[in-house]
Amino acid sequence: MKSKTSLVSGAILLNDCKSYAWVGVVYLFGLLFTVPTNLYFMYHNSLNNINSYINYSRVLAFDGVSAFFVMVVPVLAGLLLLRYLQSGKAADMMHSLPVKRETLYHTHILAGLIILFIPLLVTALVTWIMVARLPINLSGQDVMVWLGLGMLMN
Repeated sequence: MKSKTSLVSGAILLNDCKSYAWVGVVYLFGLLFTVPTNLYFMYHNSLNNINSYINYSRVLAFDGVSAFFVMVVPVLAGLLLLRYLQSGKAADMMHSLPVKRETLYHTHILAGLIILFIPLLVTALVTWIMVARLPINLSGQDVMVWLGLGMLMN
């Protein structure tokens, strides 16, 4: 006989992902404009200036705008996913559902991880494809290190 209890509620997870997908979309566009786009522009600027050595690895450093996105968006996602706890009526409504509070917590954490990790994975994939196609001094391992650090910071 199958167990009917789960650590995650599928309906609440789907609702969280639908309600807060815009956070992931903003995060995705922010990361795409700071990492692969910057890498592409650096490559094309180096084509015009033959004598310059371009350090492409600084594109993968978490500084400037990318640091802003990596530090602010996870906090924003956490605040949005758990903001119902700050309102008495919303908390009463969520806790009156036939779901354990532990399950609610795990579901919100999983939704946050999904919202934050998918943009990082897409950005890493796009950057990895660019690194493989363009003759620049970056490797796929550099992109994977960037992805690992990004996931760790989220």
